[in-house]
Amino acid sequence: MNPKRGEIKIELGGEEFFLRPSFEAICTFEDRANLSIFDALDGMNRGSIKLKTLAVALWAGICGYHDHKGTSEKAPSFAYIGSLCQKQGIESVISIAVKFFSTAVCADSDLEKLEKSLGNEIGAEKKKTRASSTKK
Repeated sequence: MNPKRGEIKIELGGEEFFLRPSFEAICTFEDRANLSIFDALDGMNRGSIKLKTLAVALWAGICGYHDHKGTSEKAPSFAYIGSLCQKQGIESVISIAVKFFSTAVCADSDLEKLEKSLGNEIGAEKKKTRASSTKK
């Protein structure tokens, strides 16, 4: 697992979650959505992305976080994340999915530039992840 990826802290439907933009999470997304990450990004750019695709992206990122942490706490179901996406609204969910996808496809050497351009919590979570991994 790449420690530079960190996690993205999000609020969805009034609940706090973390997304892990890992290789495994992207594979989970592509398998469940039956769509490549690049096709999903293209759909976002064209304004033709489905809510289901956005929900799959967030769910895959949340599953990636839970898999990485290795805790006994299970990731929420896809249906539950989908209902929270609908509750929150598509505009907000799109911005979260953009952060997740952008971080997942970004080269490690460009992550800091991406953090600044997206203005999200990736950097703070990345530092927290590094600190916890150096304690081991």
